Amino acid sequence: MAWLFRGFTLLSVSYLVYDRYYETAAVITSPVSDPADPFYYPFSLTNSSHIFNITNINWACQIVRATYEGNSELTNGTIVTRANKPLLPPGGVANIFCNKGTISFGGSKMQRAAVKMQASYDVDVFGIIKFPRLSETVTFTWMPGPTEGRRQWIKGDM
Repeated sequence: MAWLFRGFTLLSVSYLVYDRYYETAAVITSPVSDPADPFYYPFSLTNSSHIFNITNINWACQIVRATYEGNSELTNGTIVTRANKPLLPPGGVANIFCNKGTISFGGSKMQRAAVKMQASYDVDVFGIIKFPRLSETVTFTWMPGPTEGRRQWIKGDM
């Protein structure tokens, strides 16, 4: 009879670990914006897991389109940043910078832009096994506000 309860306990614990594995995700956000410089503050990558580390984190920042003063445009989907981080613990946050030097257009001020970001990573299950995953592709739009000081990144393509 004791073996039966141990079996149910093992199944319960296995299910909880399985459930936590599928909750693990790398979430990309834009916590704050500088109205004068869209790429001054970094984007954030957060490990949503309560248990598992994520390792071998790689991300890319891609310009979908950008409009500058004087109606100059950049629309070729240039990948401006590829970077990595070896480890992000449960609940950890990493800063992701887009290389603003490759985004500038002759010193003109950016009026509107759309940027896509995505991360690849491994979920490290107790150091025993690693499962490769890919984050959701997130698009952020640099939106002009009603006044110059109200510009910010908004999640989604506008």
